[in-house]
Amino acid sequence: MKLLAYKDFREDFVSYTKGGMVGVFFVVSLIHFFGGGSFAQEERPPYSLEEDRSIPPPSSPSSQEFEPLPFKEVLPPSPQEGFIPTPPREEPVPSQEAPPAPKDEPVLPPVEEETSVPDATEYEIRMTSGIALLNQKKYVEAQDAFRRALGARPGDSQATYFRGITLAKMGKHQEAEKDLLASYRMDPKPEIALDIGVVYYQQKEHQKALDFLNKAEKGDPTEPLVYFYQGRVYQALESHDWAAPRFLRAAAKAEEKKPPLAASAHYQAGVSYYRQGIYDEAKNEFLKVLQREPRSEIGKSSKTFIEEIEQKKKIGPTWTNSVSISHQYDGNVVLEPSNDSFAQAISRSKDHRTVLYLKGDYLFNRPFPWGPGLSYYLYQNLHYKLHPFDVGDYGINPYLLYSEEGRQFRLDYLFDFITVDFENFLDSHTLRTSLVLSPDPERSTRLFYQAQHFRFESSVTFPLNPQRDGVQHAVGATQYQFVGRRAGTVQYGYLFKIKNAATKDQDFLEHQLSGGIEYPLFKSIKGEIGADLSLKHYKGPNTFSNSKREDDAYTIGMGMSSPFLKSADLSFRLSYRRNNSNIPIFDYNRTITSLSLTWNF
Repeated sequence: MKLLAYKDFREDFVSYTKGGMVGVFFVVSLIHFFGGGSFAQEERPPYSLEEDRSIPPPSSPSSQEFEPLPFKEVLPPSPQEGFIPTPPREEPVPSQEAPPAPKDEPVLPPVEEETSVPDATEYEIRMTSGIALLNQKKYVEAQDAFRRALGARPGDSQATYFRGITLAKMGKHQEAEKDLLASYRMDPKPEIALDIGVVYYQQKEHQKALDFLNKAEKGDPTEPLVYFYQGRVYQALESHDWAAPRFLRAAAKAEEKKPPLAASAHYQAGVSYYRQGIYDEAKNEFLKVLQREPRSEIGKSSKTFIEEIEQKKKIGPTWTNSVSISHQYDGNVVLEPSNDSFAQAISRSKDHRTVLYLKGDYLFNRPFPWGPGLSYYLYQNLHYKLHPFDVGDYGINPYLLYSEEGRQFRLDYLFDFITVDFENFLDSHTLRTSLVLSPDPERSTRLFYQAQHFRFESSVTFPLNPQRDGVQHAVGATQYQFVGRRAGTVQYGYLFKIKNAATKDQDFLEHQLSGGIEYPLFKSIKGEIGADLSLKHYKGPNTFSNSKREDDAYTIGMGMSSPFLKSADLSFRLSYRRNNSNIPIFDYNRTITSLSLTWNF
């Protein structure tokens, strides 16, 4: 039978109940004190760092369950107090996530050699007194009691642990850290790892906090508090796109057994979505809080957030922008402004280049389910030596978006004006439709179709490129799957293209398979790896050969990225492409190394 009910994280909730609970805890303490039993024989998990919650004095082993509840939560400010939503990052880079692990086990005190009766009695009396004082918030007296217990039984893991908890309650986190670490070394249980992680979180030692929270998750993947505090750490690191999935997992784990924690987790998930500017999801999370605790502090704050989100509908448009600068080293510079290769556009030479990329999005009436939007993008690369291969792409993209829980529909028109060596090379008009279906939070599927009309201009730099028009159709599907408790994402897809050009040697059918995975590596670094395989069958004899051209190409890429400053990402990527062709002039290898810095604003 559980003697202790799980309570909410917030101070006001504790203040409402402490008057009645103090008397109950006092009676329970007396019952257990006179009930006797050897403390050394008890199986007892660590005490809670979350709130002041009474625990019984030592007793014989029983069916009691004690749950670790770390420090009280401090609510983030309401929107009026300075919440400034930031746009979602294209490549979010969180800290390392924890791997899955086995079930929790009860904390067993170390087996000790026989001691004299006076020492054992002194130890039990001091421990009982210390726990009672700890529950009464008499931390100085409790600390002294646990110190005396350690005097009676030096090196005892439980006395060391409780003294660490007491020091943490007193705000002496560095001293608490030493005791908790010593207790963990003697008795490495996931509950202790959780409390150590919270102590590091309170000290803003975020990476150390994640390390121990990961250990706690490995030891007990069913404990929702682990995921909750991982989310809090990611919030502190401004990695809100990684914090939200942690809170959602905490809420799912706590839904039945710990409703107050579930409400707090939904609230924090809403905060993280809000700060990313993902208002539909944020509103959904705040509504869940209101359904559970409409009169609580987080309920009132959720209502404020919802009002703020609704106000954004009246305010109208929302801007998100990003700018990136990259340095690239290309082992074989190839002209591919529209995913086409030409014999004269394969340089067979290596070169460095600087790449500038600017992208912006302007969504009207966000987050109204139906709404128009406008995007733009500017791309320009500048080679150090091979200036004729300098490519610029300037595009504008009006679109119509419909989004609701579980599905999203988008209709795009894209216009691209592409230059080579600052001369007009290609104009492109594209109409694209896409549908995203998310049957559950762990996976989604994207279906799309696009029709593209392009017009190539005669090039002075590349005289063998003729003026011509053409149409290209493409249809495809991509599956996205969360892995590692939503720590990473796996994606795989298929694409089919048909191109019809004025010159038959450029007409082709293409089949493309692709796949990739993104996953945190260590600390705040996120890794990714991907590959695609493409098979092209051209319709007519090639200009350079009497035979039809047949190409098969594969690309392998990998990269790492990490947050840099407050609103920037630093990334490194390496890709290798091999294009095999039955016509030697189109056969080539290409390796590109890239270092990029991206700002989001």
